[in-house]
Amino acid sequence: RFDARAFLKNRFDELRAKAVPYLVIDLRDNEGGDDSLGRALLAQLIKTPYSVPAFRVESAYERAPYALARHLDTWDFGFFDRTGQVRKLEGRGWQLADRPAFTTEPADTPYAGRVIALVGAENSSAGFLIARDLQRSQAAVLVGQPTGGSLRGLNGGQLAWLTLPASGVAVDIPLLAAHAPGDEPDAGVQPDVAVRPRFEDVQAGVDAEMAAARQLIAGWRSLTR
Repeated sequence: RFDARAFLKNRFDELRAKAVPYLVIDLRDNEGGDDSLGRALLAQLIKTPYSVPAFRVESAYERAPYALARHLDTWDFGFFDRTGQVRKLEGRGWQLADRPAFTTEPADTPYAGRVIALVGAENSSAGFLIARDLQRSQAAVLVGQPTGGSLRGLNGGQLAWLTLPASGVAVDIPLLAAHAPGDEPDAGVQPDVAVRPRFEDVQAGVDAEMAAARQLIAGWRSLTR
């Protein structure tokens, strides 16, 4: 029942009303979810429209064989039958409809302050996407460690899993791959300000990424005096 879009709008209305000059968004534990909420967050921060190109989407099958599918679980069993949705490629692959391009429009009154986003290796799927889009739109300075995910493409969105009967261990199986256009690196998003926490920091309870963010804000403040 939680209305995330209303929450974001209300919080940014509050930030604007109080003229808060600096904002730190902690994304480090965000493993993903609904990427449309990431775009709703982005809309509050960008000053001009931000566009993402179409992605080519492929699958390894048209129909998953029953001998395998009967052992798998997922949230939508329609994933196992792509009849009429794919065309055969050379070799073993099948192509689905492209993931379409989209443009995020800025909110009527975007946040006017400077923004830092804390990022790290947990950022995958939609967590990776919002980190990528915050950096490429120049809506935020990324501080922390390289994200998970890959700029070359992702294999999230459709998954099945096999639970091994003896151990109970579940194995995730990605069911499609979305390929980014162009020659993108097979790597996550690199932070603008890299921070490598030390064992001593963890032992002392020091948040090294947040400390780096505070230091960056202190530098910005000194420039405006």
